[in-house]
Amino acid sequence: MAIDYRYIDGGYLEQQDPDGSWSVHKLTGAEAKRYDDKVARWFSIALDNELRTGLPAAIPVAIIDGESGGNEHAEGPVTDHGIGLMQITHPSLKQGLSDQEVFVPENNIRLGVDALAASAHHVGYDMPKLASMYNAGSTGSAPWPSSSAPWGFREYKIPSTGEYPYISRVVRAYNYGLDYLAANSPSPSGDSGGGSTLATVLKVVAAGTVLGLAVGVGAGLGARR
Repeated sequence: MAIDYRYIDGGYLEQQDPDGSWSVHKLTGAEAKRYDDKVARWFSIALDNELRTGLPAAIPVAIIDGESGGNEHAEGPVTDHGIGLMQITHPSLKQGLSDQEVFVPENNIRLGVDALAASAHHVGYDMPKLASMYNAGSTGSAPWPSSSAPWGFREYKIPSTGEYPYISRVVRAYNYGLDYLAANSPSPSGDSGGGSTLATVLKVVAAGTVLGLAVGVGAGLGARR
């Protein structure tokens, strides 16, 4: 049975644990320290894009944590060659930018947010669904269902262990990010890396989602850091 979840006050995502209790899982220990040191610094650009698209900044920053660990120079495996903070892969998602331009944090986060905003047009700001669609592609308007992955949506599996860590990691980072925002009150940087209307975003991303292509497929938790 897939993990059941719900949103509670403050926007936190609460999930039902195997024993039937409900918990808000967050990053702890080394994960939280890495987030504070390497990931949270990108909130300013994410907030620029929140103003541009409406997508809450905690969502793309959680994806950054899962995809690159905050390393703007991260490169994914040769098989998909994910680029930068949000591990942008398919040419249809690069909006005509060169690989060198996609590495630029402002551009990279804008492209990732555009892809997430296009998915949110169909599923809202549902973190597990958005994480699945970002990591493992979509049907075009919804995440691919899965009978084996714990959340019930397709996600990248670690071949050596058979584990599905991506959505759970991103959910923990999302919840932790809400705490970070409340405690630190970061401000927008004033540079969102250019602008695309949501209509343009939907046209660009459609080429990838119709083919079932992911933005960072296979790169999550595996990009070079």
